[in-house]
Amino acid sequence: MLAFYRAFGLPADISVTVSGGVWKGHRAYADAMLAAVRNQMPGFSVTEPVFEPVIGGIIRDNHLIRENAIPEKTLIFLLSEYEAFRIKPNPAFQ
Repeated sequence: MLAFYRAFGLPADISVTVSGGVWKGHRAYADAMLAAVRNQMPGFSVTEPVFEPVIGGIIRDNHLIRENAIPEKTLIFLLSEYEAFRIKPNPAFQ
């Protein structure tokens, strides 16, 4: 992500999300990576994903194509219905 940022100069108001198995591992890795991102990309917002990438991507793309947003009622349903696919909160984001 940092190499992409340096190579292409992303806008400062972009929000980036981090996901994948390595983020679920040791807290020290997440802390170090988030510190590097925040240091080298100070205007960026780093957010924690809600669902595993495959589920979140399908849900988000489906709603963005149809409605340009995920309605709150739908999000509440999805959070309940697909609890098994949610990413456990990472204290590094707190």
